[in-house]
Amino acid sequence: MSEKRIYQIIVIAGLIGVILFVYAATYPNQKFRPLVAGVQYEARWGLFEIFGGICSLGYPVALPTSPNQPWGYVSASHCIESRIGVSIYQPSKGSDTYIGTSRSDKISVSLDVYAIDIVNKSIISNKIIVLPVGTTYTISKYYTNSELGNMIGSTICKTGRTTLTTCGDFADFRSSDGRGWVVASSPYSSCDYRPIIAGEGDSGGVVWYFYGDGTAVAGVLYSMDTGKCCRTFTTWDGSQVYGCDNFFFRSVDTVNQALGVVGWR
Repeated sequence: MSEKRIYQIIVIAGLIGVILFVYAATYPNQKFRPLVAGVQYEARWGLFEIFGGICSLGYPVALPTSPNQPWGYVSASHCIESRIGVSIYQPSKGSDTYIGTSRSDKISVSLDVYAIDIVNKSIISNKIIVLPVGTTYTISKYYTNSELGNMIGSTICKTGRTTLTTCGDFADFRSSDGRGWVVASSPYSSCDYRPIIAGEGDSGGVVWYFYGDGTAVAGVLYSMDTGKCCRTFTTWDGSQVYGCDNFFFRSVDTVNQALGVVGWR
C-alpha cells in the first residue's frame, strides 16, 4: 500500500472520529429531564420577562423537615440579581421549559447563593453530569467544612454550562464563610498557556469529585479571581466569553445553613 493511500486512510479515520465525537457529545444547553447538576438554565424577570441571564445548576436540596423529599437546586444569586419571583427555565425560556422560581427566604446576597424552588419535584435527580461525555454519576456524599479543610492539595472538579467539566488543585479554604479556591493544575506559568477552568455562565455550577462509584459534592461555583490568569476565549458553542484559570466556590455546609436546606441524595 502506498504512503499516499495510507495517509488518506488516516485522514478519513480522523474525520470519522471527529464526526462521531460531535454527534456523541452532550452539551449543557440541551433539555434534561430529569434535571442533573451542572447543566444550563435561564433566569428571566421584569415586565414581559425582558431581563435575564444564563447560569448553571448546582446541587439538589431538600427541606430540613423533609430531608428525604427533593425540593430544589442551589445556584449563585447574582444569576438572578438576588431577586424574588424570578422565572427559571431549563435549558432556556420556552413553552415547556419552566422549572421553578426564586423565593425571599432562600436567598443569601452576602454569600451569593440561592435555592430554586422546583415546581415539579419529580424531575429533581441526585445526579451530576460530566460534560461533554454525558455520563452521570450519583451523589453519594456531601463534604463537610471540616472535611474540606483537610483536603487542601487534592483535586476538585466542577461542571458548568460554559467550560463544561474541568478540574484543578484545591488551593485554599476559609471555613468562616465557606470560601474554597481551585486553581488549574499546569506546568506553565505564562497566562497564555494556562488552561481556562471557569468562565462567565459557569456561575452556580456544582463543585465535586469522584467518591467510590459516585461523587461527593463540595459546593457551588460563584466567582473567579480575575487578578490571576484570565482572558477572552471561544467556548464550545462559538461564543466569546471571559474566563480564568481558577474559581471560587461556596461550601455545602455554608450554603445549606444560610438557605435553610440540606443536600439531597
